[in-house]
Amino acid sequence: MRDDAQDARNMLFNLLVEMPGKESYIAIRELITQHPDASFREWMTHQAHRRAVLDGDLPLWTAEQVRGFGSSLTLVPTTNRELFEQGVLQLLELKHWLEEGNESPFAAWQAVKGETKIRGLVAGNSTGAAQSFSAARRRTNFPTGSGPTSGC
Repeated sequence: MRDDAQDARNMLFNLLVEMPGKESYIAIRELITQHPDASFREWMTHQAHRRAVLDGDLPLWTAEQVRGFGSSLTLVPTTNRELFEQGVLQLLELKHWLEEGNESPFAAWQAVKGETKIRGLVAGNSTGAAQSFSAARRRTNFPTGSGPTSGC
């Protein structure tokens, strides 16, 4: 029965290692501090590092993206994934600002009733934050294999 419990713990840890994201990395780091066996902690540290490398394996920037970022300190998304990630980042920044910010209008936002009005507040904030970049570019391919590139 003890072997079954150890196998279950190992299986859960391996599942955690395979889950992408910051939360998985943080959970692994917490487990490292709690494990009593130093040799196992070393292996767990290696797994945490592996998770961080996999999560951080982002596509390389083009020279144009580096120049654009250097001049405006803003990354203009070129793929739908980058656009999505920037949208998520904006929502997380809004959440942090509302919950932790010194000048946060949290009390005013809490007084707003109704999902539609809350959506309007979030949309207004997101629209203001999004003024620095446009939507990801999409290429429409025509049967001839050519097509214009347009911003969305």
